Amino acid sequence: MGMTYSTKGLVALVVATLGIALPAMTALAVERGPKMEPEPAKVGSLSMEMYRRGARISNGGQAVLGARSERFECCDGDADQPAFKDGEYVEVCITPDRDGFMSIWNDDLTVNPERVYPNPWSHREPVPPAAEVRAGEEICVGGDQEWRLKITTPIGVHVVRAVVTDDLPSHPTNEDNIDFSKASRAGGRGDIPGSNAEMPYKVEAKR
Repeated sequence: MGMTYSTKGLVALVVATLGIALPAMTALAVERGPKMEPEPAKVGSLSMEMYRRGARISNGGQAVLGARSERFECCDGDADQPAFKDGEYVEVCITPDRDGFMSIWNDDLTVNPERVYPNPWSHREPVPPAAEVRAGEEICVGGDQEWRLKITTPIGVHVVRAVVTDDLPSHPTNEDNIDFSKASRAGGRGDIPGSNAEMPYKVEAKR
């Protein structure tokens, strides 16, 4: 799964805390950074953007995020399909079309998708299945120093997906057998009422 914080799936999402990387299986990794207040994520109409983020290694051996270097936008006709190298960092921004509850998922198109946001670093335990959002207010995740989104193997195509529902009980969870292949960008899909957006991306090997 391209974006997640768990260890399920065939995509490697790495959760790193205090410089120790925990094993994971998803292409987008959540890393623990220096203690700072996280920024909110972006929710759209549903519009979605991805940004490539530069990074440098600090004296303590941790990655420190740099500025946004490239922007990719979905949902205006054909979406770009960005390509990222294993080890790169990204930021995902979404702007919702309604008040409600939002989650962000990574889908490697082979196994059950995994939720990347909310996660244990964006929200206190117990982590809710979705975060409350307001119509038209942008939410950006992975762009602060406390926790980041890192691209990891496996190589191949993945999809970042955002879902906004009107209420929390109808929102999908990690335990649900989600089939996003039936999703509609504008109107949601059968068992997931609401709105959703998606951004395909490629994971490439390090040079």
